[in-house]
Amino acid sequence: MTTFEQEIMEIKTRLTHLELLVESRQLGDIPSAPEASLPGKMSDEEVVNWLKRIGHISEPPLTARVHASRWQSLPKKEQEAIASELADLPEGPLASEIIVESRR
Repeated sequence: MTTFEQEIMEIKTRLTHLELLVESRQLGDIPSAPEASLPGKMSDEEVVNWLKRIGHISEPPLTARVHASRWQSLPKKEQEAIASELADLPEGPLASEIIVESRR
């Protein structure tokens, strides 16, 4: 995907978010949850769509979608190996601690 296409996708995402904000302000309040929102009545997808509609969550940025698709395209064994490697990293100093030490 070219830089131009990435910028267009980001602009579309921002525009959608702004449209939702304008719509909610015109209505005077955030729309209430649909009737199906009683416990156990809404699917996960319905909850996500409702949260997007009222502006509490938005589409992930293009870079996040690219990284997610790359991760999902990896074989399961490779995903497990990477996750295991990351889980076994030794604990070290926090970045803030390193910065403080370097300034002394």
